Amino acid sequence: QRVRMMIVLVFLLQLQDITKAIDPVFVERPQTVHTILNKTAYFQCICRGCVGQFWELNKGSPSNAQNKAKGVDADGPYFLSNGDKLYNLSMPALNELNNSNITCYIYKDATTLPSGLVHLHIQGFLSQVSNTTIVQFNITTFKLSFSAPFTLANVSILYYIIEI
Repeated sequence: QRVRMMIVLVFLLQLQDITKAIDPVFVERPQTVHTILNKTAYFQCICRGCVGQFWELNKGSPSNAQNKAKGVDADGPYFLSNGDKLYNLSMPALNELNNSNITCYIYKDATTLPSGLVHLHIQGFLSQVSNTTIVQFNITTFKLSFSAPFTLANVSILYYIIEI
């Protein structure tokens, strides 16, 4: 029985050395979110071999008072069954958070890795069609020109149905 305990102890020590040697890596990086006004956007970051993580929102912390007041919330870690760590960032789709820049950072010892920049894009209500002009050439032919409507992110609408 002593031999078994020694084998288990040696195994655990070797396992500890192996886990110390693992560099932090991203298992899942956050993705850009496209949503509509007043919904909630969710970002997640999963790492392996990391000691911790932090989010950056528009070059600042999501947990500062200004972002907290807007409803921005970061939580985690949640430990997954394989030992990976999951971190979440949720934020409301508000006009003032449209086109936000989000980065997840993971770290261990002196190593800090960024996930890469992702964004929150909010599609709002359409603007009005503007600058309309109609030139009639004859009873069956005319020219219609206009400025296209767009959303909050200034994305023009590309396809139209015009009924006469």
